[in-house]
Amino acid sequence: MWTWICIAAAIAGNPVWIDHVGTTSIDGSAVDQNGVSFSVTGLSGLVWAGENTYLAVMDNSNHVVILEAEYDGRGLDVDTVGGLSFDRDGDYEDIALNADGDILLFDEGTQQIVRFDAAIGTLIDTVNLPAIYSQHRGNLGCESFDQMDGGEVWIANEEALIPDGPRATPDNGSWVRVLHNDPEGASQQFAYQVDAMPGPYFPFTNDGQSGLIAVVSLPDGTLLAMERSLAFAGIFFETRIYHVTTEGATDVAGLDGLEGAQFMPVTKVLLYVGGHLNLEGLCLGRATGADRVMLLGVVDDGDPLSSNQLVVFELGGLSMCGADINGDGDVGTDDLRAMVSAWGDCPPGGPCDEDLDGSGVVDVNDLLAMVGTWGDCPSSGLCDEDLDGSGAVDANDLLEPLS
Repeated sequence: MWTWICIAAAIAGNPVWIDHVGTTSIDGSAVDQNGVSFSVTGLSGLVWAGENTYLAVMDNSNHVVILEAEYDGRGLDVDTVGGLSFDRDGDYEDIALNADGDILLFDEGTQQIVRFDAAIGTLIDTVNLPAIYSQHRGNLGCESFDQMDGGEVWIANEEALIPDGPRATPDNGSWVRVLHNDPEGASQQFAYQVDAMPGPYFPFTNDGQSGLIAVVSLPDGTLLAMERSLAFAGIFFETRIYHVTTEGATDVAGLDGLEGAQFMPVTKVLLYVGGHLNLEGLCLGRATGADRVMLLGVVDDGDPLSSNQLVVFELGGLSMCGADINGDGDVGTDDLRAMVSAWGDCPPGGPCDEDLDGSGVVDVNDLLAMVGTWGDCPSSGLCDEDLDGSGAVDANDLLEPLS
C-alpha cells in the first residue's frame, strides 16, 4: 500500500506533460464501515490507497468514499465499494494517508490537520497551522494538502490571506503561501502567485474567483499545483495544472504580509488547461507505463453545473526508476524475476531494460543496483518484496524467486 513512486520530474526544459484520459460519474451513495448508507456529495479531496483503491473526502461532513478505479489504457472503470464515517464533522477539503494507516483530513473551518483511525473512525489528534493562516477570507482558506509516506507535508491556501494582498481579479492574480514541513520538523513558507481570472466577473453579481485548489508532491521535491477559476468566459470553471519548484524561492514565513514585500516566488510551468467543472481534489495513482502515471481528480457537485465525477489524466515525460523494469511504480519481485530471466548478454542492438548500468550485459552489478533501491518495509509492516515476512527486504528474500 505504501509504494514509493519512482519519479524524477524536472522543471528545466519542461519535459513533463499531462493528457486528459477521461471522465466518469461516481455513484450517489455509499455504505460506511458500520453498514450505514450515506449520500455522496461535495467531494473535495482524493488520495491513492494502493492498487486500484482511492479515498475521496466529502466537505461539510464526516464521510470518506472508497472508490475502485481501473484504467486499462483505453477506458476507465470506477465503482463505489464502501465508505468511512468519522466521529467529528468538518469542512474537510483534502485527504492524505500516513505510514501508520491513519487518515489525515484538512479542515478548512478550523485550519487544522485532523488525524483519524481508519478502521473505526475515531479522532486521534489535530495539528494547527501557523497563526497567519487564521487570517483567511471566508471560505478561501487552505484547500490544498498533501503528505508523503515519510511525513513530508505541503499545504496551501486558496486565495490571498488578508495581510498578503487582494483576491484575484480579471486583471491581477493573488498571492498565496505554500507551507512545507519536512520529516525532521523544519517548516518553510513560499510565495505562489495564482493567475488572474480568465474572464470577467459574472454579470450583476461581481462574482468570480481564481485560487490554488490542490497540490501534489512528487518524490524529487517538486510539486503539481492545480488552480481553478470561475469567470464569465467560454469555460466557466477553468482548470490549470502547473509543475512547480521551490528551488531558489524565498522562505516568507517571517513576513507579516506579502503585498509590497521583496521575495523570490516559486517557479511554475503550465502543463495543462481544460474545463472540468468544479474539479477540486487531485492525486497521483499507479504507473501506467515506464514513463507515466495516473493523475486523478474529483469534482465537487456543490453548484448547478457540476456532478459527482472522477477525472483521469496521465502525467508523463517522467524519468522512472531504472530498476522498475515492468513500470508498475515500484521495485519488486517481478522486476527481480525479469532481471534473472534476462541474465547475460543483451540481445544484438541492445540495450535491454534489465541492463541498469548500460554495460551491455545483465550481471551482478545490475542486481546490486536493484537491491540498492530496496530496504526496510514501511511501518505498516506490509510489502510484497518481504517474502519471508521478516519485516525487511534482504538477502533471504532475494533467494526466493531464484529457487
